[in-house]
Amino acid sequence: MKKSKVNAEERLKAIIFLLDQDEVDAITGYSPMTQQAFDSILEKCEGQGVNNFLYEIMSKYPDYLKSNVERLGITEYTKRFLNNDETEMLVHSERLWDELCDRLKNQYGVNNI
Repeated sequence: MKKSKVNAEERLKAIIFLLDQDEVDAITGYSPMTQQAFDSILEKCEGQGVNNFLYEIMSKYPDYLKSNVERLGITEYTKRFLNNDETEMLVHSERLWDELCDRLKNQYGVNNI
């Protein structure tokens, strides 16, 4: 199955079954994304089989992601949202956070993040 089809299926699953109207409005641009909506989306989607959708949301809103990581603590965040290899990399160096942000900006463009 193509990645875009998987992402579309995950997005639909999240929108239809997991998120409330305010969260759907925030991810579709009908209302601004807030830290509260971002945190709620991550919480509701965690462990629901929509990881690509979660990564898409996290990469689109890096400032909210950073606040979420700071609130949870890097260790708790990595346990919840990243695989073991990614966890080891992030735990070993806070510098990797900046590298991750730079990679996302390079991949998606500064104006798209």
